[in-house]
Amino acid sequence: MKRKVLTTMTILLVISAFVSLFLINETKSSSVSDNISKGIILQSTARVKQTKCVNASGFQLPTTNPAVLSDHGFGSVLVFSDETADYDNGRVTIKVPKDIDSTVQPILLIDWSCPTADPTSDSVKIRWEVGYIWLANDESSDATSGVSKAQSVTANYNVSTIANGLVESSVQLADYASTDKYLVANIARRSDATPDTGTSVAANILGACLYYTKDRLGEPL
Repeated sequence: MKRKVLTTMTILLVISAFVSLFLINETKSSSVSDNISKGIILQSTARVKQTKCVNASGFQLPTTNPAVLSDHGFGSVLVFSDETADYDNGRVTIKVPKDIDSTVQPILLIDWSCPTADPTSDSVKIRWEVGYIWLANDESSDATSGVSKAQSVTANYNVSTIANGLVESSVQLADYASTDKYLVANIARRSDATPDTGTSVAANILGACLYYTKDRLGEPL
């Protein structure tokens, strides 16, 4: 008799625990509901970080003052020379992911290297200039597009302390809106400027990534 009672209580406890998983409704929990017209609907506030990347061979090169696509180790890089004028440029277009959380402004990550190592004194720097626009539906996508919304960020970045060491530099982006579909960016090495101290050496871009906050459930229906 006692064994039957114990077994019954154990079963009830298991059922109770299982049911509670669906009844608890905290801020960070996810839920599943059924909808006749849309099927299963997922709801959640969970978010994670994600990247969407383009490697060097996926860049577009302008007809004027382009960087040079070149073999480099196990892949390709865009080579930006040390120019006193007519500094080199490369362009990248990234489709905005559907699962992006539009309440958080994304970051552009630039992965690059330099054959000259910094002697731990931060004396060797590369000056990158990123000009960019966001494109939405029904906005002009030619050379005149986004003139009023164009943004530009210029900063000096330390090279690695080892020769050809990988460096990942973060460029905070602004003015992204939920209706925007593409990020279009021009990356230039401003070697004509005094703060660029990578004298007579190239800076090599391996790729660039859109680093964004992701809604784990994707675009809502």
